[in-house]
Amino acid sequence: MTSFVGAALMGLSNASASNRAIILAALAIVSAILSNFAWHGGILWTPRLAIWKVPLLPGVFFGTVLALAIWLWVSRRIFAIAVILLSTIVAWFAAEITAEYTLALIQKMLDEIAAPGKNFPIPTINFTLAVCGVLGGLAGIATLTFALSLVCKEFGAVEN
Repeated sequence: MTSFVGAALMGLSNASASNRAIILAALAIVSAILSNFAWHGGILWTPRLAIWKVPLLPGVFFGTVLALAIWLWVSRRIFAIAVILLSTIVAWFAAEITAEYTLALIQKMLDEIAAPGKNFPIPTINFTLAVCGVLGGLAGIATLTFALSLVCKEFGAVEN
């Protein structure tokens, strides 16, 4: 059994760029499916892990995917892997807070634009959630890119 696992890890470590992309895509799909259930009471045996009502499990799941990628193809240093995992959780938290803040800000602007004296709720415009998600994603990817550039010097190399 041990030799099978070792052979599998060796095969993953020597995977071509296109195979690496497929592996990461498959792992990201698993992460996305698990993250879908993180918004509710938890997944199977795990409680809902949240800070300020932001569930952190999606960050943990995607951070695990990135940490595995770093471990397989960049560096076996435990510090680098831990930094990537923790920075992915922080990036998820930053993205979620940014998206929620942006949505509240846009909703406030829409309420101010509404006719005075009218007490009816302003419906959320269809693209508003998309705009908030994009801005949240921008905050998250900026955080993660900064962490990757600090830990993995290969990340910013021209060859990559």
